[in-house]
Amino acid sequence: MRWIFSFWELHDKIRKTRRIKGKVRPRAVRGRMRFEKRMAMEALRRLLLYAEMSREKYKACLPDIQRSNRQRVTAYLGIACAFLTVLWILSGVLEFLRPNMLAYMIALAVCMGLQAVNRTFPGKNGLLLTWLMYAFEALLYVLGIYLGIHPSPDTPTVSFIAFLLAVPLLFVMRPIQHILNVVFFDGVFILTCFLFKSKETLPVDILDGMVFGAVSCIISTFIMLSMHENFSIRHKLLGIAETDLNIGLKNRNAYESQMHDYPMHCSSTLSCVYLDVNGLHELNNTRGHAAGDEMLKTVAAKVRDIFGEKYSYRVGGDEFVAFAMDKSAEEMRAFIHKLVQEVDEAGYSVAVGTATHSAGGIDMEVLVKSAETRMYLAKEEHYRLAGKTRG
Repeated sequence: MRWIFSFWELHDKIRKTRRIKGKVRPRAVRGRMRFEKRMAMEALRRLLLYAEMSREKYKACLPDIQRSNRQRVTAYLGIACAFLTVLWILSGVLEFLRPNMLAYMIALAVCMGLQAVNRTFPGKNGLLLTWLMYAFEALLYVLGIYLGIHPSPDTPTVSFIAFLLAVPLLFVMRPIQHILNVVFFDGVFILTCFLFKSKETLPVDILDGMVFGAVSCIISTFIMLSMHENFSIRHKLLGIAETDLNIGLKNRNAYESQMHDYPMHCSSTLSCVYLDVNGLHELNNTRGHAAGDEMLKTVAAKVRDIFGEKYSYRVGGDEFVAFAMDKSAEEMRAFIHKLVQEVDEAGYSVAVGTATHSAGGIDMEVLVKSAETRMYLAKEEHYRLAGKTRG
């Protein structure tokens, strides 16, 4: 509602500062009005494009929104296929449904095709997912228009009005996307009414289309605001639950929930880097835990800089894991060399183990275990050369 108040305040200020008895508004007032107008337009832009979130926050929530929409697409297509199958069967038995038999059959075939595409590419949550959502919504709108006009052109349309109110609530989308969909298919509906509806019902259908179209835009906007706010709150809570607040890296909770997603996002290879900080126990005993925390923060910063915050985790007291996708053996050796060198320059030491597997059939448990085993070998070698025993 903030954008509504912004426009109302702007209107009030314009009204109060109009020319009165030939007097011109002061320059400062005009400047403030322009500023407030820009602020109101920015609030409207954020409302329509990002559901009142900042662009950065929206992008951060987008993966969760896409996962939710993928689940919705799968569920809705399954329900639609079952429902249309029943209607198609009943249309061969019940006389009043028989005129719609072809429409049910075509809609069922489209739904089955969309579900086949959805099942074939389960990990594609970008453009393909958007296309699936638009196609399903378009199918429902077109079916509603057909059922409202073809069988009974002499009676007011009910099916399209019902779809007009319900369809914008199916998926979590930007408010502007739902508004444009409603406006477009409402326009198609009104045009179709002019072509096929009787003169007696035409005014009623046009009025219903315009009124309920506006209602649909308003309701869907506020519902989308609520849904996006829920995703924003969930993202904040999830960030707290999956972040090691001491060093600023993802923690073991995030590692365990995300590690099995990596094979779906690599095209050639997936590499795991497992590293352990040498001497943390001794440093805690000799210089205190504050010095140990500083060591961990330094190593975490180096890991984050080289492998990226998105792919780096602290999985234990002094153990870190990072993943690298589609990197050659030479690139991985360069990464490891840079990491070890920068940590050494900071006055610390790490033991590193790596493992790489070609894309396809990657067992993450085996990959991580292989890297961990090599890390322990490197750690034993470090203590052997230092003349110490690991403890």
